This record gives sequence, structure tokens and C-alpha cells, in this order.
Amino acid sequence: MAENAVFLIFYVEQFRAAGHDLVTALVHAGQVRARPITMTTLTAVLALLPLALGAGAGAQMQKPLAIAVIGGFSLSVPLLLFCLPPLYAPGHRSARLGTAGLHATRAEASPSPWWTVPCQSQRLSLTSTTCVVA
Repeated sequence: MAENAVFLIFYVEQFRAAGHDLVTALVHAGQVRARPITMTTLTAVLALLPLALGAGAGAQMQKPLAIAVIGGFSLSVPLLLFCLPPLYAPGHRSARLGTAGLHATRAEASPSPWWTVPCQSQRLSLTSTTCVVA
């Protein structure tokens, strides 16, 4: 589930780079990532369900582990979708700076990583904001 949190924050940053304010970026990222997060969790829970129910040879020994993993996955969905955005917002630099000083400070403080370059495309989408150098 850590990957889902990373992807959620990545989408927030992509929406911020496209010019959205922090709250709108958090809401849009949550909407975009809600389905994949739910599908990943549901798949893992359904795969572990026979083991948690004790079906099959040797399942009694691994039943507590399956129950714990199912509980962790089930708890991670509301934590990712409802608790991570409010916890992320106060710690984000642009929330403290306001929108006036955001763009100048952000450009100076965080240059592009060495493996990305800006795309020349005029269309803004999540995949066209940066190009990976091969």
C-alpha cells in the first residue's frame, strides 16, 4: 500500500504543476486514485480470504497472518483517501506560502530532477508535464 500513497502524492504534485491550487489538487488526485486503490485492496483481500477462512492444507498455521494482512489492507483505504490529504496539506510548502509566492519560490527551490526535462507539448495532462530522458 505504500506504492498507492506514493502515487497519490505524485498525482497531487502533477496537478500542482498543471496550475491547480493545493486543495483542488488533493481532491482531484483522490478522485483519480480512488478506483486503483480500491481495486488493489479488494484483489488482495479476496486472494487472502480462503487462507483467512482456514480452507486448504496448512491454512490453520497461516490463518492469523492472513487475517492481519486483510485488516491492514482494509484499514489502509480510508487512511489513504481520507487521512493522508489533510495530513499532507499543512506540511506542504505552498500551503504556508500562499499562491502569490508559490510559483517563484517553487521554481527556485526545487529544480527539475536530472532525469526529467520539460515537454514541449502545449497540452497539459498527467503524462505530458515531464518527459523522461532515455
